Amino acid sequence: MDTVDVARPDPAYVLRRNMMRVYASRAENVLDIGCGEALDYELWKLCNIHHVDAIDIDTEAIDKAQATIDASGLSRCSVHLSVFDCTSADWAAYFGTKTYDVVTCMMTLQYIFSRESVARALLKRISSMLRYHGLFIGIIPDAATVLEHGATPGEKFNLSVRVGRQLVRPDGSREYVVDFDVLKELASEAGLMFQKSIASNGLRTFSFAKHSPMARDR
Repeated sequence: MDTVDVARPDPAYVLRRNMMRVYASRAENVLDIGCGEALDYELWKLCNIHHVDAIDIDTEAIDKAQATIDASGLSRCSVHLSVFDCTSADWAAYFGTKTYDVVTCMMTLQYIFSRESVARALLKRISSMLRYHGLFIGIIPDAATVLEHGATPGEKFNLSVRVGRQLVRPDGSREYVVDFDVLKELASEAGLMFQKSIASNGLRTFSFAKHSPMARDR
């Protein structure tokens, strides 16, 4: 009997799809940090999101994203793409007083958590961009899996480093281990209340909600 080789969906895509459906369906405004080539564009449309501001530091990725969106034709989901360095650019000058229902960071934080000061500043900026009770959601490589297997044979990790433990992938790309307990701590300090996290296939989802002023005073 012949068998048909059916490709299994990419685990990261499945998690992104589920996260977007649960937390971002019918959102008015979404900010996507580290959008790359806007591979989530179809998900934004399926979730009936009204508008997405998508940013990435990579000019070439933004150009490809724009070409993909232009080729797809008209959509109820409008998207504004920008080359933007979320770790150093002046957010207030760029975004003004604009706020969002949802901020997403899908498979991006591991490239940003180079130092604790950078992580703190980013989370404070994200919190400032969210409406009260707005959501910060995303996916990162699961730190426990990373620490267990490493990137290369025999690699050792310095577990005393809270933020900035560099990981060099076999292809030469560099990431940073994101300890989820540290992420929760820094997010809380920025006014983002932990909601839920799930570890699956070496990845970890997360969702935080922005405190209301009353909740923050409790």
